Amino acid sequence: MSPTRKSTPSFPTPSPSQYRTEARLGEEAQGVKALPPEALRRVCDPAELPFATTEELPPLGDIIGQTRAMRALDFGVSVASHGFNVFALGLPGSG
Repeated sequence: MSPTRKSTPSFPTPSPSQYRTEARLGEEAQGVKALPPEALRRVCDPAELPFATTEELPPLGDIIGQTRAMRALDFGVSVASHGFNVFALGLPGSG
């Protein structure tokens, strides 16, 4: 006699709009306010800057905002074994 297999209940898959509605209701319950797309970007008028081009600015002595990347590079180049490589990826000029 073979064991009887119980069937698992089937649940309907929510649509993307139902997921969005549930997420929005959850945000409202937590006091989170939705932002319009234009509020997600800071716009700067170049005419307000005290220089015409960045060539007028003094060079930076340190890398800004890359502490974790610098620690990873320090670790990578300090490995005293063969076969280890350091791979860096980023936008040009990002550090």
